[in-house]
Amino acid sequence: MITLTEDTKSAIRNILKSRNSRYADLDIPATLDYFKRRFVDQIPIRDLSSQHVLTDVGAGYGWLATSLALFTPARVIAVEYDADRLRSASEIGRLLGLEGRIDWRVGSAQDTSVGDQESDVTFCVEVLEHVGGDTAAFAELSRITRQNLVITTPNGFFPVIAHDTRLPGCHWLPIPLRDVYARAFGRARMQHGNRFWKPGDITRHLGEFRRRSRFLHFAAVEDYFKLYPFYSPYGKGRWRRSPSSAERLYMTAVSRLGAATPYLLPSLSGTFERVAQHAAPAASRRDQADRDQGQDQSQRRAEPALGDPHDERAAE
Repeated sequence: MITLTEDTKSAIRNILKSRNSRYADLDIPATLDYFKRRFVDQIPIRDLSSQHVLTDVGAGYGWLATSLALFTPARVIAVEYDADRLRSASEIGRLLGLEGRIDWRVGSAQDTSVGDQESDVTFCVEVLEHVGGDTAAFAELSRITRQNLVITTPNGFFPVIAHDTRLPGCHWLPIPLRDVYARAFGRARMQHGNRFWKPGDITRHLGEFRRRSRFLHFAAVEDYFKLYPFYSPYGKGRWRRSPSSAERLYMTAVSRLGAATPYLLPSLSGTFERVAQHAAPAASRRDQADRDQGQDQSQRRAEPALGDPHDERAAE
């Protein structure tokens, strides 16, 4: 776990408090450690270098993006639709010593501004339930991803969804009836009309990808249990010391069901890999880009200067 000075932690909390964020009281080092262990350490590419691109779509306050930059040498792109939140994430990144390491971009899951297959590994964590059933998000994630796509989103088949009202079957109802059900149990503020996808939706809309992970986005259920103990940075944050006996028994049993496993888990979390290649491998594309840049520079040297050639753009 990384060590931060009290001044740095206080400055980060002040940014979150200025946004009236519920995350203002998080344990910052433990939060970054959570994202490292849950996502960064599970990246299938073992020899990441500065030539690789990792993209976080729906970056929020940038916890995953900053973890990717802190713990890998790869270039990181962070996409977030809320411009104010993105500025806060960028400032948090600066306080963590990551200025210039992350390319912060305003965008959405449906329009990321990332190039075709520019991203070697793309993360879309707890975002797809918020796109209102718009399948363009899947098309966009497929378009920008060269190799691996990591998705987490609640399973619409599961009877209770923690990322919602937590009322059994509430998310299966039409929106007006959901509102009535939620109000009856004092949970109207937790009912946001989200659209929860089912396992078949993921398979259908990610036609050029196949599931690589065997349990959630982990290689195996044993890797999931190795996370414990961990700090869960959702809500006000809390430590989870060990899985309950019931959770361990259920997760282990479900993990042995092969293709049926995703249907019986509360999350559709998974790591997917591209099986249909429609573009040159990354190395070839980068080599070609280098050649094109060299040719462009040669042409520029032969032309009169038309202004300051220095590019002042910086990652926000």
